[in-house]
Amino acid sequence: MKKKKLLILIAVLAVLSAAAVAVRMTDFDKSDETEDTSIDLVSIPEDSIEAITWDNDGTTLCFVKQDGEWVYQEDTGFPFDSSNLDNMQTAVSSIVASRMIEPDDSTDLSDYGLETPVHTVTVTTADGDVTIEIGNETFMKGSCYVSVGDGNIYLADLSLSEAFDYSLNDLIIMDEIPDMTTIRKFKVTLPEGGYVLEERTTGDIDEQSGEEVYGWYLSNGEGVNLTDTANSFYLMENITELNWVTCVAYNMTTSEELSQFGLDVPRATITVTYTVSTEVDSGEVNEDGSHIMTTEETDQEYVLEFGDTISSYIFVKPQGSDKIYVVDSEMIEKILNTTYDDLKPSEDGDSD
Repeated sequence: MKKKKLLILIAVLAVLSAAAVAVRMTDFDKSDETEDTSIDLVSIPEDSIEAITWDNDGTTLCFVKQDGEWVYQEDTGFPFDSSNLDNMQTAVSSIVASRMIEPDDSTDLSDYGLETPVHTVTVTTADGDVTIEIGNETFMKGSCYVSVGDGNIYLADLSLSEAFDYSLNDLIIMDEIPDMTTIRKFKVTLPEGGYVLEERTTGDIDEQSGEEVYGWYLSNGEGVNLTDTANSFYLMENITELNWVTCVAYNMTTSEELSQFGLDVPRATITVTYTVSTEVDSGEVNEDGSHIMTTEETDQEYVLEFGDTISSYIFVKPQGSDKIYVVDSEMIEKILNTTYDDLKPSEDGDSD
């Protein structure tokens, strides 16, 4: 069964009481700083681990090994960065505790974040399961409280807890948004109309440099008009500096699937033409025999399709991708509703 939608998970910060601080400080004072109190708490050969299950903010995730590769148990087609699972595997394969705290009748597990653990991790091997409960970060920082079910509380390196600070949404491989710094053309396609912003020569010559003067022109149903360059760039930056808020769905390929987000027939399509500069070998060499490099510029297009809005967000899909994201709808609405009045030069005629 494919799991299509991912939830946006919000991290909850644990608030520690003054009493917990006092307990921790007391526990630290019980050991001589020069005494080696380290304990080999967990030791599992990495190649024997078959599955890792952990919870994050109330959601339980399980990844299993299939033919030596990690897969998400609920959807083997889920696209994720497996290096995070490798890090988790390394973290649980060898856990060394720096100290052990023996609870007594006055011990309150909530002081250590172990009544409701920050993470509960289950490591599955052919010999059975090993469960590790991870609590709060210690008062002295750099460590966290850990329980392995023997009734004691241990201090382990904080990296153990950090290895499991991942939701499903954190693991997914998202599409990269290219660097569109050198933009050439900006096209907005709507069901009825749209417009194009494009850099063109104004026909003037700069008096100081003697070079042609270029400006940004708006082409729409009302003609071709010179815009204020700053206004045009401010508008286009809503796309060139775009960041995904989150990925909400993946493996979306059919019209029926895309229609859930208004993307079977996109509300709008934005195409950005930008220049990519690449250093290439010119085929020539210097006197010292080193290769002479030259810069090669090529134009590329980046196309985004926009669908329905939800709350303050709008669904968007990069053309050619099967993933759907949400971004801030306000900045996209500015683009879709822009007119020449929003971009025209100031009254003094300066469009630079």
